[in-house]
Amino acid sequence: MPDYIKTVTSRGRKYRYFWPSRELAALGAKQSPLPLDDDLAAAEVARLLAVLQTPARPDFHKHIVQLLKNARARCKANGAEISLTEEDVVAMLERQGWRCAVSGIPFDLDATGPNRKAFRRPYRPSIDRIASRGPYSVSNVRIVCVAVNVALNEWGDHVLSRIAHGVVAQETAREHRTENGLAIAPLRAYRKRAA
Repeated sequence: MPDYIKTVTSRGRKYRYFWPSRELAALGAKQSPLPLDDDLAAAEVARLLAVLQTPARPDFHKHIVQLLKNARARCKANGAEISLTEEDVVAMLERQGWRCAVSGIPFDLDATGPNRKAFRRPYRPSIDRIASRGPYSVSNVRIVCVAVNVALNEWGDHVLSRIAHGVVAQETAREHRTENGLAIAPLRAYRKRAA
């Protein structure tokens, strides 16, 4: 048995626990009960270690718990259903490579921009219901950046997609003009007129 699996006898009964090392505890691991069966205990430990070894997982745990708490509060207020669990959210994040399902941008919990105390941090994960009146279920949600979710909630997929295509077209045209020296010509003409 590995060092982090401990079997304890108390009052004549055996108990088995996942007992994390200091390094694992620093990653967010907590002592938890395990099945007495060796194979089942090993499988559960493998699952716990895999979750902990995902680089972003320890930082995101508190945020994921808060996301679900907020979703449950919205469901209670609106009478919607929720079957989403923390494990579901983590599995979705892992499938998505810890990136926004719509934009592909990596999630980041840190504030960005000039206002470091901003309430909404644009690259934090957010739960988006695909059918806005549907339940919070694995089949009806995706994990997106807060900025994407705000845009989707306000205007929907079509507007966000149109804006994204427009931004890409502008950037591509700007790069093309700069590569061909065309971006300098208007500046020279302006300077001649101003002189």
